[in-house]
Amino acid sequence: IVLRLTNVYGSRMALNAKAQGFLGVYLRNALGGQPIQIRGGGKQLRDPVHVSDVVDAFLLAGLASGTSRVFNVGGPEALEIRQIAKIAAAAGGCEILWREFDYAEKAIDIGSYRANVSRIAREFKWKPRIRFAEGFPAVLRSYKNEAQLVTRPAMAVS
Repeated sequence: IVLRLTNVYGSRMALNAKAQGFLGVYLRNALGGQPIQIRGGGKQLRDPVHVSDVVDAFLLAGLASGTSRVFNVGGPEALEIRQIAKIAAAAGGCEILWREFDYAEKAIDIGSYRANVSRIAREFKWKPRIRFAEGFPAVLRSYKNEAQLVTRPAMAVS
């Protein structure tokens, strides 16, 4: 069974790795209070899916039997990139910067994309549960809490 994942976000993302997608960049910028950039008009659609929903899809796929199949795994809603940026900016307390695509960026822009998850919903009864407006701020909080744990002085043991 093959699961095709789109726009996954969640705790433990590789925020400093290249080619991790725009959601990792938005999360890294929101954590650092840096501006979130939108290229073009921001009307392109994406369907962010929380890693917990992806894990559920993998667990259901692991229990499946039968012939090989391919399933798309996407989020519960299609959002414009500008909506995604507004949610990320509000959660991180940062601003949004608008800029036009340069020639190279425009050449690789895929436009809008939303996964058709009807097959996995039908065959595995899988449905993404976590909406981006709730999931992204929670992920941001988890990163901040983890950073506080790392930087907090060790407690004396008596």
